[in-house]
Amino acid sequence: MKTVEIFGGTLLCDIEATEQAYVGHESYAVTCPCIPCKNYLAVREKYFPRNAIEALGQLGIDFKRDIEVYHMAKVEGLHVYGVWFYFVGGISKEPAYQDSIAFLEGGKWLPPSFQNKPLVTVDMQLRLPWEIALEEPRQ
Repeated sequence: MKTVEIFGGTLLCDIEATEQAYVGHESYAVTCPCIPCKNYLAVREKYFPRNAIEALGQLGIDFKRDIEVYHMAKVEGLHVYGVWFYFVGGISKEPAYQDSIAFLEGGKWLPPSFQNKPLVTVDMQLRLPWEIALEEPRQ
């Protein structure tokens, strides 16, 4: 396990096991047929927070391989999405809640490659614009 300092916290991460668990895993948003996921895919590269991409990278996570993506609401003209990622490891000192990113022990809806491993969920909330030519959710 590698010790990773992120947002004032200390995470323990097995980067090799995390990277191996993601082999063959496709982004949930790619497999989902809903319109909000199509928008998420269209805008994530342009608007995904750079500090979050860097933090995920330190944990062996490619931000394009989300475990779960869901549309939560439309707030002040932007769409709020929940996005989950997993890494193999634990939390030694909980990081400060930063830019709508939380770290939680354990996971739900585990793909087979993540089962029977100690996991931390990286739970994010992103506010993204609507940029596709399909009907936008009203709320």
